[in-house]
Amino acid sequence: MGNRANYVLIEQGQKQIFFSRWGALTIPAVLLSGPEETLKYIRELESDDALMTNVFAEGGILYNADERRVLFWGGESTAAYPYLRRLLLKLLPILWQGWSIDWAMYGVADLADALGWDVWEVLKDMSDDTAFLTGSGPVIETLHSQQETDMLISVRSRTGEVRDYRVSSDENFDDSLYYLARPYLLLSHGPELLSLLATHSTAPLPKEGRNQEPDSGAFIDEETHALWV
Repeated sequence: MGNRANYVLIEQGQKQIFFSRWGALTIPAVLLSGPEETLKYIRELESDDALMTNVFAEGGILYNADERRVLFWGGESTAAYPYLRRLLLKLLPILWQGWSIDWAMYGVADLADALGWDVWEVLKDMSDDTAFLTGSGPVIETLHSQQETDMLISVRSRTGEVRDYRVSSDENFDDSLYYLARPYLLLSHGPELLSLLATHSTAPLPKEGRNQEPDSGAFIDEETHALWV
């Protein structure tokens, strides 16, 4: 797929879109060059009239010169490891004096929003999970407790107790193909997931950057009814 990136430049009220086939990995390095060099870099890219969807856009920069505001995401390490991202976000304001600079939490949807577009135009996906989107019941029926898995579910109860679960679920779609459930599939249970998790053993929460760190998960707060995925 490459490392495709989109860039949105807003300057004197004019909005322009740019594209780079390999730019996603170098976005942190570009921003570390400062405002002037970043602007020069963006202007030299290939112009475009549309944004990629979230399936293909692996990085991007919103450079709003009028408001002195930057949103970005990308970089092989900063995209994967939040603790490195936090260090970068502490350093960049020193180089970008007088600018607001933040991580684009919603990726290319943040760029679409800055353009005034309907964000759903960049969130369309031919591989949408129709069983999840149109179903009325849980997609995943059973869970397995594991000490090592790529998925973590954390629950804070009404009493303030926090419980961490490392779980997986293999659904057999045919005789040879297995699909490892993702958090959104487990959440298709709704609030009943809390009762289901309570029957499973808890697991220690791994530290960031360790090999045991899961790459997906969810946090459920029973008291505030908050949900992070």
